[in-house]
Amino acid sequence: MAYVVTQSCISNKHTSCVDVCPVDAFREGPDMLFIDPAVCIDCNACVAECPERAIFPESAVPAGQESFIALNAREAPVRPIIMASLNREAAPGSGAQVEVRCAVVGSGPSGFYAAEALLKQLPKAQVDLFEGLPTPFGLVRYGVAPDHPRIKSVTASFERIAESPRLRFFGNVHIGRDLQGSELLAHYHTVIYATGGSQSRALDIPGIDRDNVFGSSEFVGWYNGHPDQRTLPVDTSPGSAVVIGMGNVALDIARMLVLAPVQLAKTDIADEALAVLTDSNITEVCLLARRGPVQAAFTPKELEQLMALPDVELVVEPQDLQLDGASEVQLAQPESGEARQNLALLRRIVERGQGGSKRIRFLFNVSPVEISSDGEQQQCLSLARNRLQDDGQGRLVAKATGESLRVSAGLVVHATGYQGQAVGDLNFDPRRGVIQNREGRAFAREEVLSSQEFVAGWIKRGASGVIGSNKHCANETVDQLLKQLPEAPGAIEKDIQVLLESRGVNYVSFADWRLLDAHEQSLGKAVGRPRRLITDVPQML
Repeated sequence: MAYVVTQSCISNKHTSCVDVCPVDAFREGPDMLFIDPAVCIDCNACVAECPERAIFPESAVPAGQESFIALNAREAPVRPIIMASLNREAAPGSGAQVEVRCAVVGSGPSGFYAAEALLKQLPKAQVDLFEGLPTPFGLVRYGVAPDHPRIKSVTASFERIAESPRLRFFGNVHIGRDLQGSELLAHYHTVIYATGGSQSRALDIPGIDRDNVFGSSEFVGWYNGHPDQRTLPVDTSPGSAVVIGMGNVALDIARMLVLAPVQLAKTDIADEALAVLTDSNITEVCLLARRGPVQAAFTPKELEQLMALPDVELVVEPQDLQLDGASEVQLAQPESGEARQNLALLRRIVERGQGGSKRIRFLFNVSPVEISSDGEQQQCLSLARNRLQDDGQGRLVAKATGESLRVSAGLVVHATGYQGQAVGDLNFDPRRGVIQNREGRAFAREEVLSSQEFVAGWIKRGASGVIGSNKHCANETVDQLLKQLPEAPGAIEKDIQVLLESRGVNYVSFADWRLLDAHEQSLGKAVGRPRRLITDVPQML
């Protein structure tokens, strides 16, 4: 299901949406933009960037504007590609003539987009891309759900970036173990940290350390074949699971838990997870949200995917869709288009009353209190009911009503967000889980901005947005980098490759990765799957 540009774009061609598209799916017409449905990967990045609210998924195009679906499909193939917004100004400086060495730490989307921006804006730059694992692509490989191959196809654009003769990939090189940050500064003029948010945000309630309770980063990493999570002790013998949170990651997890084995077996899910989920006894998954349906963080596309699951009943309590006055006001705002779509879909779920052998329940306005055991020694989760209250600053916050309830919770996954980890001596904000920075320029110490170290992606702004959001973020960081770059940087003769080889570091080149990639695909082809993931690092090497 592609996204569609509609009526309100005509004569209002802002083009800011173009900067966040990870696959260059936009085409430029004389009066409006179009999205090529053959290229769009349904990532949703462009929707929030459009000030005219002109972009919708095909299934939610406003009444009377359905003709724009065919118009986009007809015009996109014959219109020129637009790859950057028309009003985006290049950063000042003489980058075209500067010979500079740049390091990028992290090879997820932010890392690749930062490398791409450096290569474009500094035609004489040499860029080295470092990754702690032998495999590139970060959360595209280890975070995108196995049944979302279209989104995973964004890696094709990263492959093209990696083909540049001015870029080297060093996989299986861990900064802090194999190399130190100070050594990067000695070998490069600039360093961009794009290390992402690899940890689950902590949930501090009693019982969180019980067996079969996991953070989303662990659980998602497990079913996506992350080497650090390959032996995660997931037990699916209980009949119930609870997912704390109601963003897209939470819905992904719920979907993975109820998908039929025959469907899972068509994906690139890790073999270890496929075996466990094939033998699963889970028949009910509860999704929990602290606030109401208007404030829920999932997108309509994710909800529609749940609605399309065969033999799965979705349960929404009708009273949860009765909105308070403040939520009605929020829903009426122009920027709440997706919330309106979500509410319409939830109401459709109530009306259709579809049954199934498995069930996903949506529980709104509840907060987790404690994970414990009931009288029969079955694991359960105590919840507090909430009501929404204005905090005096225009935000609706959840306040406990004093009412409580308890749900069966044989498996618990808390999916309330990701956060980054500290890097070297850079100033780290543990509350937000980011390296402190000013528009991408990192603070080396408190109140002291570094002239050589920068950040991009989730480690810069926190875990928010989708894949395409990182493109604009990386461009902003590189613009700041260019402002700090001397007009004539001193020559650096040292080569990091020589240092790595002298230490016996078994680094992985991009050519090496392609051998592993081809091997995984051949293993998958033999059993009718897109690939079979290698999850053991020594085996990868």
